Amino acid sequence: MTQNARVVKILDKGIAEVTVERSSACGNCSSCGASCAFRRSLVINANNRISAGVGDSVIISTKSSKIFLAAFIVYIVPFILFIAAYGLASAASLSEKASILVSVAAFFIGIAIAWLYNRFVKNRRSVQFDIIAFNK
Repeated sequence: MTQNARVVKILDKGIAEVTVERSSACGNCSSCGASCAFRRSLVINANNRISAGVGDSVIISTKSSKIFLAAFIVYIVPFILFIAAYGLASAASLSEKASILVSVAAFFIGIAIAWLYNRFVKNRRSVQFDIIAFNK
């Protein structure tokens, strides 16, 4: 996965701090009122393999598999737990209200799993970005 970025600071040991503009899947047209037009930037550290300087426009890269795994855990796991818990509660002949409560609890457990995974990734810095080229 590659993305455009701008170098804002050079850190120690071949690491650069870069800003990446968050983009929306809809294209930022702002016609739907979903505030997609308000772009926010994200500051990350990237391996500066090409000796880019402050202010340079660069292309950064990361392994797509790590991004897809994070997206799966954050967006899909809570819903899988929600549906599975509801099915198991119904199969166990619990009342409708009890089944809903169990499934909502499982959904929040899924959110907790996503939150813990996020902290784990941040602490271990397991998603690494590399500056691979200058952007023209």
